[in-house]
Amino acid sequence: MDPLTAEEKDEKDLRETEGRLEEVLKLLTQRRTRETAQAQLTELRERRDEHASNGQPVAHIHGGHHAPTTMRTKASLDLGESLKENLVFQRYARELETSLRSLSERRVAVLERMYARGPQP
Repeated sequence: MDPLTAEEKDEKDLRETEGRLEEVLKLLTQRRTRETAQAQLTELRERRDEHASNGQPVAHIHGGHHAPTTMRTKASLDLGESLKENLVFQRYARELETSLRSLSERRVAVLERMYARGPQP
């Protein structure tokens, strides 16, 4: 396999950095915190346990649409989403602003390198 060129490395780094920036910005704009996410996780684990054998029909909202399912399945789906969110928090500094600053600085550094390699007027 051919090693990546400097341009390809920067493009890859930029995609990864911008993806992480989007994750942090999403948490910040939704005003989510580790504490609220952890509290929700605890609550949803309890709900999953309470409804482990509950086959009552309910609707699960996904992408703005209602999916017919059962309460036990909905409880598991909700718990899964909460676990995903908590995993995102684990990837970043306790203060999201710290991660946001670091990622934005990294993005600028990559873009500066890409700009410097580009055609000059």
